[in-house]
Amino acid sequence: LLLLLLLLLLLMAPLTMKHQLVTSDGELPEDALAVYLDSLGANAWHTGYQVVAIMGPQSSGKSTLMNHVFGTNFDEMNHEMGRSQTTKGVWMAKASKPEGFPTLVMDLEGTDGRERGEDDTAFEKQTALFAMAAADVLLVNMWCNDIGREVASGKPLLKTIFQVNLKVFNPRKTVLLFVIRDKSRTPLEMLQANLREDLDRIWTTITKPERHADAAFDDFFDLRFVALAHFEHAHDNFLSEAAELCERFATEPGVEGSLRPPVGKAVPTSGLVVSLREVWKAVKDNRDLDLPAHKVMVATVRCEEIANARLANLASTPELAHLTAATAAAAAPPGLASKFAKLTATELAAYDEEAQYFDGGVRASKRLELRAKLITALRPVASAHLTHSAAKLMQRLRDAMAAAGVAASKGKAKDAGSSSSPSSVIGFAAACSGALADVREQWAAALADAVPKDPEDEEGDWGGDGGGGGLFSPYKSPKAFDAAKAAGDAAKAAVAGMVTWSSVAADATAAFEKEATAAVSAERKERLAEATHTAERAMERGVGAAVMGLLEDAPADLWDRLNALLASSAKKHCAQLSLALAGFELAETETVKHGAAMSRRVREVVESKARDSAVGALAAMKTAFARVFSKDSKGLPRTWKVSDDVAAINRRAQREALRVLGLLTVMRLKGKEGGSGGGGGGAEEEDDDEWTEAAAASQEAIDAALATFVPEPPPTAAEGGAESEAGAEGVEGAANTTNTTATPAKPSAPKTPAKTPFKAAAGGPIVVEFPTEWEGESDAAVMISPAECRSVWRQFEADTAYAVSQALAAREAVSRGGQPSAPLWMIGALVVTGFDEVMWLLRNPITLLFLIALGLFLRALYKNLDVETALAMGVVPGLMFLATKVLPTAILILKRLADEGAGAAAMGAGAGLVGAATPKKAAMPAAAAADPVTPVTVKKAGAAEGDKMFTTPSSEGVKQRRPAAMMYPGGGSSD
Repeated sequence: LLLLLLLLLLLMAPLTMKHQLVTSDGELPEDALAVYLDSLGANAWHTGYQVVAIMGPQSSGKSTLMNHVFGTNFDEMNHEMGRSQTTKGVWMAKASKPEGFPTLVMDLEGTDGRERGEDDTAFEKQTALFAMAAADVLLVNMWCNDIGREVASGKPLLKTIFQVNLKVFNPRKTVLLFVIRDKSRTPLEMLQANLREDLDRIWTTITKPERHADAAFDDFFDLRFVALAHFEHAHDNFLSEAAELCERFATEPGVEGSLRPPVGKAVPTSGLVVSLREVWKAVKDNRDLDLPAHKVMVATVRCEEIANARLANLASTPELAHLTAATAAAAAPPGLASKFAKLTATELAAYDEEAQYFDGGVRASKRLELRAKLITALRPVASAHLTHSAAKLMQRLRDAMAAAGVAASKGKAKDAGSSSSPSSVIGFAAACSGALADVREQWAAALADAVPKDPEDEEGDWGGDGGGGGLFSPYKSPKAFDAAKAAGDAAKAAVAGMVTWSSVAADATAAFEKEATAAVSAERKERLAEATHTAERAMERGVGAAVMGLLEDAPADLWDRLNALLASSAKKHCAQLSLALAGFELAETETVKHGAAMSRRVREVVESKARDSAVGALAAMKTAFARVFSKDSKGLPRTWKVSDDVAAINRRAQREALRVLGLLTVMRLKGKEGGSGGGGGGAEEEDDDEWTEAAAASQEAIDAALATFVPEPPPTAAEGGAESEAGAEGVEGAANTTNTTATPAKPSAPKTPAKTPFKAAAGGPIVVEFPTEWEGESDAAVMISPAECRSVWRQFEADTAYAVSQALAAREAVSRGGQPSAPLWMIGALVVTGFDEVMWLLRNPITLLFLIALGLFLRALYKNLDVETALAMGVVPGLMFLATKVLPTAILILKRLADEGAGAAAMGAGAGLVGAATPKKAAMPAAAAADPVTPVTVKKAGAAEGDKMFTTPSSEGVKQRRPAAMMYPGGGSSD
């Protein structure tokens, strides 16, 4: 029998074995639950099972009731050990009765237990809501004597789980069975009415979601009641009533009194583990169940009220109003921090006195919040005061930096004018660093005077280390102001909602450092730009003058000299700029950047001057032409002789002008950034030689093309051969005199044959085709295109034609200078036939003098108008031109005669007219030397004083083609 009984117990053990569904720490072991259900064979139930749960106060007999009704083996309280917590968490077991329908029973931890206390009521709300959401039948175990009570009957708990159940879940209809324990003589109907009334009141007061706003209590709950006898005093009755209750769970659904749910509404057992897991997760994640204890709520409300009252009291304090008014326009008097500390201490002390009897944790947290609010209320006053202090310090910083900049500028000027070593003037960077250190020390003092220390930072110091270094300083410093840490702490406090004096000081310091950094950066940028601009202006003056001198002289090695000048000037001025910026303590990258910018600027100046010369190529060609054509080998104005070959000299002068034009057609500066440098290795020297050879070949091609503008004359007899050779020697001498004034440059590499297209006619001369573009030259390097060269040459020929014609006329006049203008027989005939008229004139001297004066006036008018040149334009245009110039020229001649007559008032009127020619002749050489367009006097050797004289324009007289009357306004002889 014992063996059979043991075997029976072993077979029934799985059926009565219990499992902890939810631990006391709030964890639901999912794997263990799956193993437990498998051990029960739950997979075969599908939806044919029910879940029954029980909730109620601790030690109210919940486990005992479930063991007697469903035959489970939940732990029961041992009365001999005292009343204490027995069930922890949520336990599950399979009911052994009623038989025939599987039932899972959940036993919940009791509510209102002393083990968890009043501060931990969230777990009982979570387990109650879990049971309501997961169970088909929820038993609410309660004492009969607690009906009618507010808290003991569990109404606050029911209200909470009703409300959250509607909010979190989409609830199904649950059987809510109130089990009234230890029934008294009060009729069950009256107890049911009381409970029903309480439940209806709870349902109407809870906040419902919009989708359930109009739902009734019976839509979600099937309310049932049962009363049980006392377990000890009426034990037999209790057992019989428990058995009756068990039978109600065995009764088929639909039968009156049945508590079994309809088949098919349960979750399939294959998904039961997942369902219970998700329900528990939703319950735990809901924050509405995590409500504080009653005394905590009371402490929270009262401490907030006290804190708000103290904050309002501070806002109405007259002292705060006085401080606000004082800092509105200027900084407050010293001692602002002590005043702030006194105000906050007074309000915090009053708070501590009123809130001393409330919960310590709540009181401390609300005190921190009050202190943060008090600091927030005082912060505008502190910020206004610090803003005024920062403005004064910023002005001092700017003044100090300005003085440092002036001192540095004077020191540089002194060093520039002295040949001794540089002076010991403090650099701008060092001066700014010192000024910034002084301002930071003053800011630290102002901060300490205006901002109190927090209680936890009594050892701190708003001023930091007081050194000159700063986190935002652009210069190196021995110490660093740890503003980053303070800013980080302030950010953390702001996130936590706790404003402290440390955060106020950190914010003010960050704003101050930002403004100081901006001021230093702006001043540094301005001074740096000023120093750079000064260096560039000096460079432009020096380099521009040197480049213009070379371009005006136009030596044969012009571009070699310009490249050498470019390299040396870039090196020189980069060194000068580096010396000028030494006081700024620039980083190496900045120094390299400024040096590269100066090198580019030097190149830009050279290129600009070269392009300007190319634009004025016509004037340069005229100057070169006049240097050869109008001056002899000694550099003196040329005196034309009969033996001079004007055509040959003109050709050589034109070739000299074409040589200058060829130099200005293409820019031949080496490299891209100020030249090719001279310190490279063998590869660089080889590249430089290749570039020189290519440039020489290209220049030869351009010169050959331009030479087609002045073709060589065909060979003729030796007419003027000696004269031509003499003229050629004079031309070469004049050219050498000009071109040897510059410093000799590096000899060019051997020239290679130019790649110029030639055409040779059968038996004729070689003809060079003038190109349409310079072959092998980039568009950026070309300054004068072939078409522009042709246009410039045409203008040049037109402008120099007059000078050549004047030279030819002068030589012709010299060749005819010794012959009388008329035969002797004609002169004799004129004397015989005009004897009577001569005698009449002698008898009338006044008429004679008038005629002489009129003749001299007309001769001077003729000379000044240059009638021959005007008529060369054509008869009608010439007469029109002369008509417009007659009256102005006559007035000018009369004015000059009046001026000369006033100077010789002692002489007679006739003598003044006759002698007017003498000072004019004497003044002409000086005028010719001073005026670039004054004609040069040429006369035949051995000619008498009264012989006819001829003039030709000087070197600069070929600048523009215009009539003689325009070229020499009033310049004719007065005789």
